[in-house]
Amino acid sequence: MAESRKVANWQKRDAVMAIALGVGTVLSRLPFQIDILNNHDAVNYALALDHFDMRLHQPQPPGYPLYIILGRAFNLVFHDHLAALVWLSTVFSGLAVIAIYLAGREMFGRRVGLIAALLLATSSVFWFQGEIAAPYTADLFASVMVGWLCYRLVTSSGRGVVWSTALAVGLAGALRLQTIAFLFPLFLYALRRRHWKTIGSAIILAGGVFGLFFIPAVIVSGGPRAFMRSMRVIVPIFWSTKTLIQSAKWSRFVHNADTIGRYVLRTLGEFALPFVLVGYLTRSQRLRFWRNPKLFFLVVWVLPTWIVYFLIWPGNLGTILICMPPLFLLAAVGLDWVMARPRWGTTVGWASLVVLLAWRIAIFTILPQYPFGEHYRRFDNHETVDSIANYYQTRLSLVSEVPVEGTIVYANAFRHIQYYLPEYRTFSPPSLRRSDPTIVKSIVSIENGEMEVWNMRDVTTLIPPETERIVFFDLPPEILLADQALVEERSENGYTIQIISVPPNYKALWTLEGLSLNVHE
Repeated sequence: MAESRKVANWQKRDAVMAIALGVGTVLSRLPFQIDILNNHDAVNYALALDHFDMRLHQPQPPGYPLYIILGRAFNLVFHDHLAALVWLSTVFSGLAVIAIYLAGREMFGRRVGLIAALLLATSSVFWFQGEIAAPYTADLFASVMVGWLCYRLVTSSGRGVVWSTALAVGLAGALRLQTIAFLFPLFLYALRRRHWKTIGSAIILAGGVFGLFFIPAVIVSGGPRAFMRSMRVIVPIFWSTKTLIQSAKWSRFVHNADTIGRYVLRTLGEFALPFVLVGYLTRSQRLRFWRNPKLFFLVVWVLPTWIVYFLIWPGNLGTILICMPPLFLLAAVGLDWVMARPRWGTTVGWASLVVLLAWRIAIFTILPQYPFGEHYRRFDNHETVDSIANYYQTRLSLVSEVPVEGTIVYANAFRHIQYYLPEYRTFSPPSLRRSDPTIVKSIVSIENGEMEVWNMRDVTTLIPPETERIVFFDLPPEILLADQALVEERSENGYTIQIISVPPNYKALWTLEGLSLNVHE
């Protein structure tokens, strides 16, 4: 199959199709938007809409300055942190679908662009990310825009596309610092045949746009030293030779590779994955992909992310989206190849696409999280959104029924207590020094809605003397080492919290095994 293909002139139907794809994607998300901040990071983003400071993890380092700025703009409209962030995810879902249509059309033709857009729009993982407060649909949009512009940079000689691509790369980094690192090799590859002055100017422009957002974010977060201290906590692997060496284990790499594979499968879907193989195997020079300009371009687009994730850590499921556009494009190329077969191709190809889209839509909108049983994988869908909301709302409701006076709460989800129930004195589970468990290495303390991190505290000072009851919001009950007569469990919708009464003659104390409650002599 010939690799060269003249791009069709932009027509009115392209604009209509792009708008319809984007608007349709946005409308499909509206019935399923989550009604509570969905995880720890989401609370970080919400708090950052009022006050940006990476030292307080508002948001967590390395920061998301452009994402937070856009969130604040949406908050001016909605006057609600959750609505602003969720709508931001939803809008970027639509924009990402439009962008991949443009990229597919530019590289492989209008039909490939359309198929890629439909496959992306109906991906359960991508759909799910558009229903929650997370930056990953924006991240995918940035990836597709940079990829599309880089391809135009490779295939055209104009100077305007150089500056627009450099601007897009800088803005992508302002959304997420990791994004510019993953896409920069593609940017350099696209620039390789330009004059060295043009290359230098483009790099300076991209860096300047990135710095325009990133430098102020560092300054308002206490400056470079404070930023580096925060980064050591988030990514300790880079700050110690010992840690770096210890992490370089074969088992770690195998685990990372397995995680990447699972993330890719979940995002593409089992029935779309074979078409990726068809799309690749039907290209010329497939065994020497570096000789096929389009295949090599896609490899340069995806490979830096995979290398970093393989060597370090793939992160959560949303972080895989940045490297998924090339695979959606290849799946679309595979379906397009089937449709182009003489006699049977049109019928088989379009029937396959219709069945595939119907299945993907049903997965998200109708079917349960485990349509094949719990022995098989979970699908991210409407039930996932509901279960997350139910988890937090139920537990928060149970805690809200406990008197505030004399109560302290221990929670892994301490950010949710801080955001939704700021009147409660709240702590994270303490991290004790194993060599000397009387010393607390670190613990998060929240009082009157304000968070503070305590380091190297005496364990006997953790629990205020006036404490009458201790609530376990989401901690495992087996670490509660107390007389069960002093423990009350409250349950609703299958979720349980523990309330431990602390009599006047008792003392609560954290140990390596858990929280003990003994008679105070």
